[in-house]
Amino acid sequence: MATENANGLAFRISNIPKEITGDKLRQILNYLNLDIAFGDDIGNNQNVLGMSLAASAASADAARYLTATVTFKLLPTEFQFAGASNSLHLLPKYPPVKVDKHFYGFTPLATPEKPLIDIIAVTGLAGHAFATWKARGGCAMWLRDFLPEHVPGARILTYGYDSTLLGNNSTASFREFSCNLLGDLNNVRAGEDALTDAAQRSDHTSAIFLSCYALLLFGMPDLGLEIASLRSLAKDQPNSSLIADLNASSAFLRRHKFFWDLKKAEGTREISETVRREVMMVSRNSAISATPEGNAVDIFSIDANHSDIVKFKTNTSQSYLNVRTRIMALASEAPAVISKRFEELSESAGLKEPQEPQDNPPPQDARPASNVRQTHRSCHLSDQAKAMAAGYAETGFLSDLQRAIRLAVEAAEATPANHPHCARHIAHVAGHWKEFYNRTGAVEHLDRAVAYLRVALAVAMEEDPERRVYSRTLTCCVAIKSALGSNAE
Repeated sequence: MATENANGLAFRISNIPKEITGDKLRQILNYLNLDIAFGDDIGNNQNVLGMSLAASAASADAARYLTATVTFKLLPTEFQFAGASNSLHLLPKYPPVKVDKHFYGFTPLATPEKPLIDIIAVTGLAGHAFATWKARGGCAMWLRDFLPEHVPGARILTYGYDSTLLGNNSTASFREFSCNLLGDLNNVRAGEDALTDAAQRSDHTSAIFLSCYALLLFGMPDLGLEIASLRSLAKDQPNSSLIADLNASSAFLRRHKFFWDLKKAEGTREISETVRREVMMVSRNSAISATPEGNAVDIFSIDANHSDIVKFKTNTSQSYLNVRTRIMALASEAPAVISKRFEELSESAGLKEPQEPQDNPPPQDARPASNVRQTHRSCHLSDQAKAMAAGYAETGFLSDLQRAIRLAVEAAEATPANHPHCARHIAHVAGHWKEFYNRTGAVEHLDRAVAYLRVALAVAMEEDPERRVYSRTLTCCVAIKSALGSNAE
């Protein structure tokens, strides 16, 4: 017996054969358990209030299967199961499909034939990958029902994970959630030419980072939030650390601040939305601090509480129009910018190899003439490289170290030959390559460290107090090579 779907509960249907059309699926769903025979004229009886049908998110399944989301006016008996998921025979002459209501992992809402960009909506703590974005007291979900027609070249997905606070015995941390997201995202994007090429020089996280153009932050507590009222929800539970991680002084948010330093340096775009709060758990300063200095690219207000800030009842509400306008602008800019990044990556073919030094230092004209702007740029790049290396020390992500090397190479190349930091910047490249060798054990990485150290010694001024450091490090590297049985001096 069908019952009223008063809360607008949505379901995800997976493993739908590719040949099933949207009209066919809607017809089948409309006929479910409504006391009429399949094939009869149902007239005005449209039980499906909202629906999407898109290619499966996982690249391995996208050519064979579709994924649907559906919201019913009346819940058919088949969809009144108690658990989080079920296997149902919904499609005549086809194997069972999987139906769930938890929406964990990626859920595709729109997939054009040749998508230009991905728009991925990630819910916050204790959120739901569909309900978080659905209008309260209705069935409209703007990412599914409003946005696709305005960004026709975008594949739109949501991402969900189990971060329920009350009664949750999971010990998963935000770090684990983020690693799972990266792994799942790699599966979703596998097979794309640009990423495949990038993977030849680095791990998949680096390629994903290069593909990120903009972040829209809806009331996200960059500087932490007031957690006192949340502690009771997870008191004495294994997942209580999730609440502690949102404290302004937590190590997790320090890592978050480090990310914003890198993001700002890379030029990634971000938009922050502030939120009106009945209980001010997220301060205005925390909500708009999209960079450590609070210099967000674009900030605007939405008059809603923290839950309703991403719920839009109609496609004409001013809050939705503000968000839609920004998404459309970013969607039009992103393909060219990201394409250029990968073109530059392809042209560089990884990292530029250092030249073996000659008996004499490189000629003066081999490096840019000294000027304030050039010096500032080289020092800025060097600082970025140091930040990336610090990130590697904290995370262990090899992509962080690779990025540190690339930035250090750029800093060395940009440093004027007569600048006192010239040799130091070159030596930094060597140091990163030495660390890379420590991680991989590949002798060619040690060779690069040796080559850069020789260049650093060749260009270092006689009075440079760090010459001895370069010399000792070079001696150490050569000794390691000798111990490995390579053709060392």
